[in-house]
Amino acid sequence: MSKKNLLELENINLTFKKKKILEGVSLSLVKGKSYVLMGPNGSGKSSLAKVIMGYSSYQPKKGAKIIFQDQEITGLDIDKRARLGIFLSSQSPPDFDGIRVTDLLQTALADKKSYLQIRKEVEKLSQELQLDPTLIKKPLNQAASGGERKKLELLQAAILDPTFLILDEIDTGVDVDALKTISQFIKRHFFKADKTLFLITHYQRILEYLTPGQVLVMKAGRIIKSGNSSLAKLIDKKGYRWI
Repeated sequence: MSKKNLLELENINLTFKKKKILEGVSLSLVKGKSYVLMGPNGSGKSSLAKVIMGYSSYQPKKGAKIIFQDQEITGLDIDKRARLGIFLSSQSPPDFDGIRVTDLLQTALADKKSYLQIRKEVEKLSQELQLDPTLIKKPLNQAASGGERKKLELLQAAILDPTFLILDEIDTGVDVDALKTISQFIKRHFFKADKTLFLITHYQRILEYLTPGQVLVMKAGRIIKSGNSSLAKLIDKKGYRWI
């Protein structure tokens, strides 16, 4: 593994209910670089994210290899991968009955930050994200809109401070104002030399605010094309059929 690479995927094949989802995906992601993964519905984008995160139902076939910061993590569970510095923002963030965002973060950071530190950070970042202050006092994601749930995911990511951040359709279900706020927050907190961003999206609209280092295109379970931000603009005009 190159010293510059944060993550390497080798020969990732995934079958779910006898259907091929991912076919021979190999990919190297460089430290400090931002990536966008685009593709039509059902192309395997979210499945690839779940493989990287270690979801139990998304274990690749024998022969696959996942290396993160020079350590093979192919067999590690989600919790251990998270502790190594991998964060996956859910496409559809769930409700947590009786658990506030501060409680969840306190559990994750018990050996690193006090409850008071976490609460202050939550309050500061919620203002930056233009979140209703009552939301952080309620059980996580309850009574929150789709856009607010996405903002709460970003708030957690900023406090957990992962090395590798996967954002799965962070732009879906948000209005124009929220998209601008979210994009500015991502740029401010995650476009940094010590972080690698992997943004999954269908559309080019979030890229009006963010310029990725590389655009990857996935179709039928394979990464079939890569390029710079001009590739995303071309897809916006012509769709995916031409690729």
